[in-house]
Amino acid sequence: ISTFIWYQIENERQTVLANWQARVTAIAEGRARLVSDWFNARHADADVLASSPAVRALMLDGGRGGDVRSQIVPQLDRVAAAYGYAGITLMDVQGRVLAHSIGAAELGRESSESAVLAARTRTMRVDLFEEATRKLLLMSVPVFAEGGTDPSRPVMGVVAIAMKPEARLFPLLTDETVPTKTGETLLFRADGPKPTYISPLKGDSAGWSAVDRSLETLVPLAKRAAEGRN
Repeated sequence: ISTFIWYQIENERQTVLANWQARVTAIAEGRARLVSDWFNARHADADVLASSPAVRALMLDGGRGGDVRSQIVPQLDRVAAAYGYAGITLMDVQGRVLAHSIGAAELGRESSESAVLAARTRTMRVDLFEEATRKLLLMSVPVFAEGGTDPSRPVMGVVAIAMKPEARLFPLLTDETVPTKTGETLLFRADGPKPTYISPLKGDSAGWSAVDRSLETLVPLAKRAAEGRN
């Protein structure tokens, strides 16, 4: 009888564990789709700007056309205000600023490097810049010649969109469908010189050593997930 009870308890434990894993996986996949869709929407905003005849004329002219720039700045201002962006900047493939919305956040050399990499790789690049009093998310999207998004065409320039991640991105992670004391969804960066958490932790940190250990555990799991392995 005791053996039967043990097996029964073990089977129930395995069932509960399987249900919990399925629930956590569904939540993680749902959040991943939500964040991916959000970035795709930002990419679409940049593509709309890139399709503007004035923007394309400015990039073809290398930013020398003052009349064209005067037409573009109000357009950039309207888009930035409508979508809550901290700023929108147009750059050439060398990372030189051609035009920007009024009051656009100044990111200096880092934004130029991001633009150069986006132009070189022909894909959107996402960077997070942290300063003493703020974080800024920068999304650099290449603009291709002859319109469209065909990456086989030459790159004319880059549309760079900056925004505060706590305004739009982080709420996608912290909105809890089922509130829990310990559950949380986090964004972390595995590339670069050192893995780091991008989104804020739900509770107080246990110290830099504990954070580093958690990232060391997550990085290989993230790589397996990216490769389609469990």
